[in-house]
Amino acid sequence: MRWLILGGAVLLVGCGGENPNPVGAGLVDRRDLGRVIRLNPISPSQKVTTYLGIRPVVNGSLLSMAAGSLNRIGLTALVRFTAPTDEILSASGGKDIRIVRSRLLLTRRSAQGVGSGPVTVWQPLAGWDEQSIFADTTRGVEAPIPLGRIDFVQMADQADTTVIDLAPSFVRGRLRVTGRAAGTLDTVEVALQAAPGAQFLTTWVATNALEEGISRPRLVLTYETPDSLKTLTLIAAHDTFYGVREGGGPDSASLTVGTGFRYWTYLTFPLPDSLPRRATINSARLEAEVAQPGSFPAGVVLGVDRLVISPTTRDTSIAQGGTVEVLAGATSLSVEIGPFVVQAWTTGQVENRGVVLLPVGGADLISWVVLRNPRLTIVYSLPPGTE
Repeated sequence: MRWLILGGAVLLVGCGGENPNPVGAGLVDRRDLGRVIRLNPISPSQKVTTYLGIRPVVNGSLLSMAAGSLNRIGLTALVRFTAPTDEILSASGGKDIRIVRSRLLLTRRSAQGVGSGPVTVWQPLAGWDEQSIFADTTRGVEAPIPLGRIDFVQMADQADTTVIDLAPSFVRGRLRVTGRAAGTLDTVEVALQAAPGAQFLTTWVATNALEEGISRPRLVLTYETPDSLKTLTLIAAHDTFYGVREGGGPDSASLTVGTGFRYWTYLTFPLPDSLPRRATINSARLEAEVAQPGSFPAGVVLGVDRLVISPTTRDTSIAQGGTVEVLAGATSLSVEIGPFVVQAWTTGQVENRGVVLLPVGGADLISWVVLRNPRLTIVYSLPPGTE
């Protein structure tokens, strides 16, 4: 049996001992052990990422929301609070209130995020709800909403909480209650993005979180009444997030596989002359490192399929292969693509067009994986007495 790690540049770097054939002369068992040959990873010209367009994604029903920028994909979080005007009217004696502090508190899901960094705070200037998809389905491109900049006093991380002090004037301008009818709800909305040049993704607990005792997005208002200072805590009524490609998004050499933003990566592994046509392929395994930071997997499942070229029409199709789930924080992946695929390449029964990595399911998520150093390891045997 021999081991090959295939790439564009073929380099033989060693061989080992040979074991006896357990099933008789002229036959090879797929469990046989043999010599080892390793080849360098593939060259850049043989690994290409292709963008296939954006899928409509609804993020308002998720348990988390996210904001940040990684791999030339930016995420924007939107949060809406509604204030019970009748409660404020009662506390203020029917007069306009004066907000003296407005503090936005978001509970981080650190295990799901990638790094940390400063955010900018904006005001949504168009309507949205938790069913918004922020995509132009007719053209297959993003459709972000316009945003207006909001001044805020400061931002800080305290334990597992992101604390953002908004300028009191911003909230005060949205909670002017004089003459309003009891039962009216005033609305405060904010949008969060990564500061320019910052590379991170922060994930926070969303309004729809199911955990017992967890703190959902909240806005704590301190305001003056004729008699005293009072505090009112508002729990977010709605939230969501959406993505946009930055600078055209990941380029063709990024080795990105994504859902929401549909990215496929094609890998070609030319077989070396040192792999004889009479070899029996025992296994073929694709391995790669998962770039961290850079990836936002969110539990994405990758399919590793082979490309098939029709010998008559020359049309390209995909033959289903193995799958592998990439979890948050993963640093590598390894998936068996099957010995019979490479066996057919070796004998010439099927044209070797490589494999394609594509997302399986997850169309209702924005997530992606960036791969580094992909390699195909082939274990093979030769009949006894052959070299």
